[in-house]
Amino acid sequence: MSTVTSCTNYGKQLKPGTVTGYCGFNMALTDPINILLVLGVLAVILIWGPQKIPELARSIGRARKEFDDASKGLTNPTGSLQQGISASDPLIDTAQKLGINTQGKTRQEISDEIVNAAKSK
Repeated sequence: MSTVTSCTNYGKQLKPGTVTGYCGFNMALTDPINILLVLGVLAVILIWGPQKIPELARSIGRARKEFDDASKGLTNPTGSLQQGISASDPLIDTAQKLGINTQGKTRQEISDEIVNAAKSK
């Protein structure tokens, strides 16, 4: 009914006429993607050596964390962060002390309004 091969079926019942020549180990060695993956790992080890691989992994991890943080910042902008940045800027501090609205204005516009407010007082 079924032919005997060097691969095991792991207890699976095969239907009559099913090809039993599939072997996962041979497929893994002949799959081009797996071969490229193995060659890539070997090339990395040969080029940078085993000492540099943890450093490369750390730098990739840091870069990914920074990217994720930046992505979260774009999707969830917080007003407190913007206020914290603007509070440390002396130009904006001066404008707020003079009662000048700084929302949506460029630094040049804020500076011009500070000068006009100083001239009028």
